Amino acid sequence: MSVVAPTLSRLNIDGLEWQADRIEGVPPRLVDSLLEHGHVDLVARAAAERGDWFCAQGAVRALQAVGEVDRAWAVMKPWGFVEPYLPVGE
Repeated sequence: MSVVAPTLSRLNIDGLEWQADRIEGVPPRLVDSLLEHGHVDLVARAAAERGDWFCAQGAVRALQAVGEVDRAWAVMKPWGFVEPYLPVGE
């Protein structure tokens, strides 16, 4: 069975630049602290509702660590990341 690595369907450069240029948002250290105290749902919600890149990044790491891969992919979808194609039965 072969597995194809995750790919990007498109990269939303404007969105990433906007995230990098803005001063607002949740600082990465606060995201890490929230996640250390079990607030994964709150961080994922901030990523979805506010478009916060650092929240998305932290939520994805935390969700993958507990095996919630589908939720992690859903968090990254607004930034142009899509689920990998996995062949069935090979």
